[in-house]
Amino acid sequence: MAVSEAEWLAMWGEGDRLEFAPGDVIVDLLAIETTLYQVIKGQVLEMDEDNVQQEVLAPGDLFGIEQFLGGGQAKRSSVAGEKGASVLALTRSAIMDNIGPRNGVLMAKVFAMLGARALRHNDS
Repeated sequence: MAVSEAEWLAMWGEGDRLEFAPGDVIVDLLAIETTLYQVIKGQVLEMDEDNVQQEVLAPGDLFGIEQFLGGGQAKRSSVAGEKGASVLALTRSAIMDNIGPRNGVLMAKVFAMLGARALRHNDS
């Protein structure tokens, strides 16, 4: 029961496009977050607590999955790369309030897909 491309695009239509200059912090380490992000332009650097780069995210990549699902603290900071970054930001409340009442099946599929991605990411 996968999320179709049309459903994926509709879901992200509930989000906001945010622009960041090079080096701007998108998600601060240990911030309480309930927002899911998708890189749409540029790069996002994921940094650990010692400010060491752990991952480089490119267009299409998601970040903030665990915090989106559980509402906990960010385990890494996310910073716009050297050419800046554009991201889509989708809050958990946007899905719960706007998508859930209209399409509970889509909401369930999205949460299941994100849960599977979080598990795979933690296993690697």
